[in-house]
Amino acid sequence: MSNSMIGYNNRNGCGTTAVEHEWNLGEPEKLGKFLVMEHPTYEDAVKLVNGGIVLLKGEPKEYEHLDRYGEVIENKIHWNQENYKPHIKHLYCHMAGVWKYSDDGIYWEVVQVPLDELYDHFVDEYQKGNFVEGVCSWNGDDALMGPGSVGKRFVEKAKLMGYRKYDFDSVRKELEDWVDIHLGNLESKFR
Repeated sequence: MSNSMIGYNNRNGCGTTAVEHEWNLGEPEKLGKFLVMEHPTYEDAVKLVNGGIVLLKGEPKEYEHLDRYGEVIENKIHWNQENYKPHIKHLYCHMAGVWKYSDDGIYWEVVQVPLDELYDHFVDEYQKGNFVEGVCSWNGDDALMGPGSVGKRFVEKAKLMGYRKYDFDSVRKELEDWVDIHLGNLESKFR
């Protein structure tokens, strides 16, 4: 049984929409990683909450603002006791361009995947051929991204998780070097 909810802050600044879901991924960190890696955008959050991707328990509920959403797990200091759901222990909310997590309904932390795991994810996806741009001139196939493009995509993802340049820059460089070597090895196979 799930003991968490997912939601998003409405872009107009009025309210938070959230819902209980049927996912049971184990500990809360796994759901946070899943949200960040597979559904990182505001549009993804809207689809999730409105049942486009996940089975829901009930209908999405609109909360007046983030504090009211927090009352789902914190009922001691807030006004509306009707929002309290004693079985809910973890809240996720997409706000200000990132997924955030709260286990008390008051303080919200950016959900982050460790940079080494993000690096491994990028390497795995690259090896599967999921980072392409354009087409090869000699055979018309999709062309794998070059190091700079992969690095740029890595930076975008890291920033979505709240990392700053000094956090991820060395990992980005390492990833770009790996892509360069990998492409060199692929080219040597076809010569």
